[in-house]
Amino acid sequence: MGQGQAGGLFSRATELESVGPDHFRAPVEDGWAIHGNLNGGFLMALAVKAALAGNADHPDPLAVSGHYTGPVVKGEVDMHRRLLAGSRSTSVYSVRLEQSGNLCCFFTVTGTNLDMARGMDLELRTPPALPDIESCRAAQAPDRPVPLEGRLDIQYPPGSCWWEGENAGSGRYECWLRHVDGADPDALSLLLFMDAIPPAVFSLVRRPGWVPTVALSLQVRAHPAPGPVRMRVQTQSVGRGLVEEDTEVWDSSDRLVGLSRQLLKLRHVQ
Repeated sequence: MGQGQAGGLFSRATELESVGPDHFRAPVEDGWAIHGNLNGGFLMALAVKAALAGNADHPDPLAVSGHYTGPVVKGEVDMHRRLLAGSRSTSVYSVRLEQSGNLCCFFTVTGTNLDMARGMDLELRTPPALPDIESCRAAQAPDRPVPLEGRLDIQYPPGSCWWEGENAGSGRYECWLRHVDGADPDALSLLLFMDAIPPAVFSLVRRPGWVPTVALSLQVRAHPAPGPVRMRVQTQSVGRGLVEEDTEVWDSSDRLVGLSRQLLKLRHVQ
C-alpha cells in the first residue's frame, strides 16, 4: 500500500497537479491552517507526495526533514523536486515549496517500500495507556484555537488537557487522534498527525501565543493499522525561546508507526 491511500478530506486536500518536469502545484485551503498559516505537517505531506509521485519502487515516506522559512497561507503552492540519490531500497529527493514565487519551506524526503522492510524488531517503549476513546473529550481551552478543527478529531482523557489537573506543568500529554470524516490513517496521514497536536509547551506556559515550527524531522516506521492512533507529545527543554518537542504515534495494533522531533519558536509569552 503506497502513500496517499487514505480517503476523505485529507486525501482530496493533498491532490497535486503536474505542471512541468518535476514541478507540481496544489491549491491549499485554510481549513488546514491555524491563525491563517498552513500546518507544517500538512505542507510536509504535500512535499512528500510531490517527491514520490510516479515512484512505484519507493512509494512510501521513510524519513522526512523540513525547514520552514516563511508562512504559507490559503492559495496555490508550487513544489519543485530534485532526485538526490537512489538505491534498491530508498530514493532521496529535495523539494522546494514556494508561494507567489517565494521560498517558504525546504524538504528532504527519503522514500521506500514499507511493505518490503525486513529485519530485527525491538521496542523498549510502551504505547500510551489511554481510556477508551468514547470516555475522552475534545480540548476546549479558553482563548485557544483548536488546531485543524473540523479536519481532525483529537480526544484527551478527562483531566489531562494541557491547562488542567496534573498535566499542567508536565510538558507532556497523550491523546487519541483520527480523521474527523472516519477515513483510516495511512503513511501520509502520519506526517500530518505528528504536527497536529497543540505544542506540549502549552502545559508549561500559561499563554504562549503563536509557536511556529522552525524545523521538523520525522520517521515513518510502518503503515498504520485501521482505526484511531494514540499520540504522545513531550517537551523537556526550552532555551532562549526555542522549544524541542518529541512525538510518538502508536496505531490500533500497539505498534509504533511514527516518530518526530521538532524545533519551535516560543513567541508572545504573556
